[in-house]
Amino acid sequence: RTGSLGHHRAVEKEEEFSHFRSQVAGELRHGLGAISAERVFYGENSTGVSMDLVQSTMLAASMIGIWGMGPDPLPPDRSRLAVSIGEYLISVAAAMESELLGQTSPAAKALGNGHSRRAVAQVLGAAYIDDWRVMNVNKEAIDLAAEALMAQGELVGDEIGGLLDSVGLRAPDASDPYPQEMPLPPVLEPLKLESAESA
Repeated sequence: RTGSLGHHRAVEKEEEFSHFRSQVAGELRHGLGAISAERVFYGENSTGVSMDLVQSTMLAASMIGIWGMGPDPLPPDRSRLAVSIGEYLISVAAAMESELLGQTSPAAKALGNGHSRRAVAQVLGAAYIDDWRVMNVNKEAIDLAAEALMAQGELVGDEIGGLLDSVGLRAPDASDPYPQEMPLPPVLEPLKLESAESA
């Protein structure tokens, strides 16, 4: 494809008309995969993931604001980290897509309410954390998979599972690191200029 750095298309094996929370949470992790991979491998994001972030934010907002799926069941410290990361991701997505902060879309309604926005941030941040941790513990295996994909040019169906099985991916455990917080810039107080008389 001209102008494309890569192409990926996911298709369900069987058509479904509704999805359980676990399936939607998986879609969310799929959507944030490139963003977290870039952070793990390069320490920053490229311009190529902007729409992934907008779509993932809208999906997380739909999980909370439309489908009432609720936040992830996390211990308090992990939930706080997820909210912090999620708020950062929401702020970046909203800067790119004004509809997220509009008045009428379901995403905007979920993000406009303090309680539901916190839940959206937690869901979005938890998905990012899961992706980041998987990428972080599997850097070498992912490099091997990328080399095999470049050599083959295209993988479909069971070939994808076979490749991933062959490189030795593993799930993170409790001893593996978590990503650092992505703090938002501080809100600055307006500058107060002292008048010449008070000096």
